[in-house]
Amino acid sequence: MHPVHKGFALSALAGVFAIGSAAMASSVIPEPVAIPWQSGNAAFECQEATYTTGISYAYSFKIDNWNSAIDGPHTATFGDGHTNTITISNNDGTYFNWTALNQMGVVIVKGGKAASIFEYERSVSMDAGLVSPNNASGKPAAVSHATFCWNANADAGAPPPNLVVTDSDSDGITDNLDAFPLDSERVARRFYPNGSDYGYLAFEDNWPKKGDFDMNDLVVAYRAMETLNARNEVTNLKLVYEIAARGAANDNAFAVHLPGVARDAINPALTTLKIQDQASVPLPTESGQSEAVFILITSVNTVTKTGLKWPCGFFNTVNKCPRSEPVLLVADIHFQRPLSRAQLGAAPYNPFIYPNRYAGRGQEIHLVDHPPTAKANPSLFGTEDDRSNPAEGRYYRTADNLPWALDVPETWRHPAEWNDVTNAYSTFATWTSSGGVTAANWYVSTVNQGLVFQP
Repeated sequence: MHPVHKGFALSALAGVFAIGSAAMASSVIPEPVAIPWQSGNAAFECQEATYTTGISYAYSFKIDNWNSAIDGPHTATFGDGHTNTITISNNDGTYFNWTALNQMGVVIVKGGKAASIFEYERSVSMDAGLVSPNNASGKPAAVSHATFCWNANADAGAPPPNLVVTDSDSDGITDNLDAFPLDSERVARRFYPNGSDYGYLAFEDNWPKKGDFDMNDLVVAYRAMETLNARNEVTNLKLVYEIAARGAANDNAFAVHLPGVARDAINPALTTLKIQDQASVPLPTESGQSEAVFILITSVNTVTKTGLKWPCGFFNTVNKCPRSEPVLLVADIHFQRPLSRAQLGAAPYNPFIYPNRYAGRGQEIHLVDHPPTAKANPSLFGTEDDRSNPAEGRYYRTADNLPWALDVPETWRHPAEWNDVTNAYSTFATWTSSGGVTAANWYVSTVNQGLVFQP
């Protein structure tokens, strides 16, 4: 199984249970690639990056022995007379910003045993918030070095603040700050939790009964990528999901709802779903809904079959069983007209599951206090262990505030099969009973290693 990384956290387990900060990471960069890395000199590393980017680079420069003193200018001089000055700023040992006289094609940020490859769609002279991949702790590794790769360009020779820049697509954003300098409808991407990392969704599928509460009936890593125009409106939304675990015997569907976004606000001609390495197919909105709802997988069991006997028919929840690669889903959602942040809402929006038997489509299971869709069965609220009160906006909680779904904004190790999450994470119940006020770091500080799944 390939690693899933942690980064800046935006969201919450639910609306009232906030974890982490409240900002998406944004940059002029496309999504960086985090890969295992063999270090070498600057030329070697830029050649290695070529295998990822498909572009060769004439010049390379490596800033080694990374520490707080790295901040400031670093000048590279070459035998053909070419020079470039790279200035590092806001370096905290994990994240940093850079500017350069000669525009960059790719930046390699090494930390631990891996590196983040930041490839630019068009060469740029500055960027912010670069970060190394996660280490075994689930947090970004300390930067050990950064390597810069580029080809000569005509803009080199003047400090970035004084560069004479153009706006090729006339969208009001100069090319050096525009991730899509030839597209007037797009200028940047905004990521949650960031460009290389994932949050985690985890579901217990026995609602309105509490069930075994191991919170692994479905575990999904996710990342949101919003593409913005010059007015900071969202033109399209890409949702990347990886089904990391399935501990349910029941067969469930997995879906996402965009509350407040009308169904007819979606551009059906451009909205697609890609599963694994299959070709993209149209992704329609669900019929019978006034708001945009997308059924991403109608049968989770179908795409997570292991071919093994019980208990190894479960997917990455039993420690004695072989590991399985996550199942990739990519929903590329386009809007008829750009949406403001207030109109779209915040990641992870409103993901949910429902079973393919029992109460069926009406038995939706959402994050705490996230609203059901119009197809949910309201008669189930307040039954069994559920203490929802729709009149008060209270949904999917037990009497002591335990949820049926979690949103953890960074790398998280779910409980192994049949282990209650309150035992695997000893302060989880404290966190939920307090409404998220205390024990906010329950998912990293109190784990019982013997009760969680070992990747």
